[in-house]
Amino acid sequence: MESAPRAQLPPETSPWNRYLLVLALVSLAVCIGCWQYPQVMGVAGVGHGGVWFRDTFAVLTAIDVYRQGLDPYGEATKHYYSHWWFWLHVTGVKPGDSLWIGFLVSGSGLVAGWWMARPRRAAEVGWALAVFCSAPMLLGLNRGNVDLLLFALLGGCVPAMLSPVRFWRIAGAAMLLTLGMGLKYYPAFGALVLLALRPARERTLAIAVTATLFALTLCSILPDVVRFGGAVDRAGFYVFGLPSFAEKFGLPSRASLVGAVVVLLGAGFWIFRRTSLRTWTVPAGLRFEYLNFILGASILTGCFLLTANYAYRWIFGLMLLSFLGRLDSLSLPAAVRGLKNLTRLLFVVHLWIEPFIVADLNLHPRTLRGLILWERTTAMAMTGLTWAVFLCLAAWLVHFLATQTRIAREVPAAA
Repeated sequence: MESAPRAQLPPETSPWNRYLLVLALVSLAVCIGCWQYPQVMGVAGVGHGGVWFRDTFAVLTAIDVYRQGLDPYGEATKHYYSHWWFWLHVTGVKPGDSLWIGFLVSGSGLVAGWWMARPRRAAEVGWALAVFCSAPMLLGLNRGNVDLLLFALLGGCVPAMLSPVRFWRIAGAAMLLTLGMGLKYYPAFGALVLLALRPARERTLAIAVTATLFALTLCSILPDVVRFGGAVDRAGFYVFGLPSFAEKFGLPSRASLVGAVVVLLGAGFWIFRRTSLRTWTVPAGLRFEYLNFILGASILTGCFLLTANYAYRWIFGLMLLSFLGRLDSLSLPAAVRGLKNLTRLLFVVHLWIEPFIVADLNLHPRTLRGLILWERTTAMAMTGLTWAVFLCLAAWLVHFLATQTRIAREVPAAA
């Protein structure tokens, strides 16, 4: 039997509430402070190196090189993304525009993050600020990385799925995910959330549309995927993902992937079966927040298993916060409440512990032998912490898959 929540959700209010205003003002103040005193970011190892919006500049340079008929994949530009970005050459953007475009890219991620969080309580503001003000977020913001732009783009998936217009429910998220896949591959992992579409006929159509668009897109970008499948530096700090761990500890990549999938699925299924998570259902009033959570969790888990990622990819963790925060106001089964608290705590600790490790190295130089020992020790600790985060996400994803099977014939209120 499925358990029902014994407490009411907070009354729905306008998303532009005082808590959201506090979140926006404080996080914006932190960004302005970093703009004025970038050396603070340098201590934590996420400084801009004298160039703001470095990643935006690199993309604009590659587009300009393409416009001139030269090779944008050469050593001078090192364009690591798909050729879809070169379609922007018709806009006339140039490397000299990197400042205002960088503000646009970073600003879009920041505003999308505020909208995703939309806190209703002071505690939710605190958790959201712990993410917004973390070093990985500042790293992405000061580089103007396109992950922030994709985060804002994919933020439209769940509103499309819950739209009262049938066309958008079927094709909206499919088109956004396909555009994201064409620009930077990994958004394809988010297609898992389409299993939540109701009724079943619309879900089938949406999956068919998505599969068709994905196949066409893959035919277009496959040479780019092959060319830059391992472009991320797999060593050092502020990098996560199974490929980097396998390389760091000398493990075979294919065996590591199979083993990781087995461990995540096994642990997630064990938690699901052995706890009250098996009989718990997400309240209907949290459908929007829950689907955003699943979208973020599936993208992060896919990235963890198949790619080496710089730390700013954790921006998709902002999709997790609103759902976990809303659950605070409900009376939950003990196991569900524990998993919720553990997921959020481990995620935030993961964002904050690495900057302190890097800051300690910068402020207290070590001998080469001491540096190697410290790096190995902290790498083991961070590996364990990262795995703990994804084991928690695996439990939520298994719950999602089982829930979709159980309620496959339900029709959403918006339908």
